[in-house]
Amino acid sequence: MTSSQLPPRDPVKLEHPWHRDTLIDYLRELSDRETQERDWLPGQGNFDYVVHFLFDDQEPHDALGYYLRTQAEVNAVVAVYDAIDSVLNLYGTELEDLEYVAKPEWSNVIATSRRALEILARS
Repeated sequence: MTSSQLPPRDPVKLEHPWHRDTLIDYLRELSDRETQERDWLPGQGNFDYVVHFLFDDQEPHDALGYYLRTQAEVNAVVAVYDAIDSVLNLYGTELEDLEYVAKPEWSNVIATSRRALEILARS
C-alpha cells in the first residue's frame, strides 16, 4: 500500500472535546487586545472565567487526552497558564479585567495565547 492509499489518520479521541472548544474561545479572547478592550467591561468578569477554567476547572498540565491532543498543545497552553500566573502573582486577583490588560506583562499573555491558538489549529 502506498502512502497515497493509506486511510486518513484518525484524530485523537478526546474525553472532553467540549472543553477544547471552550479553551479555543478563551484563547481567542486572550490573544486579541482589541476584543479585551471592547468586551471586557468592568464588573463582567470575562477574565475571571478564563482564570477559573485554566486554574480551577481544567488545569492544562494533565490535559493530554482530555481536551488537548499532543504534548505540543499541552506545552503551549501551559505557557499561557504560566503567563497569566505571572501577572496574577505580580498584581493579585482583585483588579478589574482591563487593569490586567494595561499591565506591561500582559503582552506575554497575548503572545503565548496566539502561539497556543496556532498550535491547536494544526492538530
